[in-house]
Amino acid sequence: MESRISELGKQQIDISQQKKLEAEIIEASAKHKAYNVNHVFRILKDDFTISEDGQFYKELKDENGQTILKKTVEETVKDFLSENDHLVTSPVKSGTGHQFSMSFKSNRKPQISKDELKRANEMGLSPEDFKQISQLKERKLAKIKQGAQKYV
Repeated sequence: MESRISELGKQQIDISQQKKLEAEIIEASAKHKAYNVNHVFRILKDDFTISEDGQFYKELKDENGQTILKKTVEETVKDFLSENDHLVTSPVKSGTGHQFSMSFKSNRKPQISKDELKRANEMGLSPEDFKQISQLKERKLAKIKQGAQKYV
């Protein structure tokens, strides 16, 4: 009976250690922008050993089987995601045009008059899109006028 109790106690400790390891891997995966943190956990969970002080580490061994380095969960996840960049979220926005989400655009919104706002609504465009289109149109017309003046 006593051995059964100690066995259940060991299983409980193992479960709590597994949950702690899971939390550490998932936290590190999220920090390094893993696409699916649970997927990273399932891949890496068996790579770790727990030290006497309760810290998890991954042992790297040389060809003789001697431990040469102990990597933390954070270091292991970071290296893993660096080597498997297809498991990391992309800075590209979905949709057509593949515009990068890390843009150098100004946060200032263009100044839009009431007339431009009304015309944008009539055309079914956002005010910002209407303003960009109008500016592009003005630049093209200016180039056309400049070219036409050469022949006059």
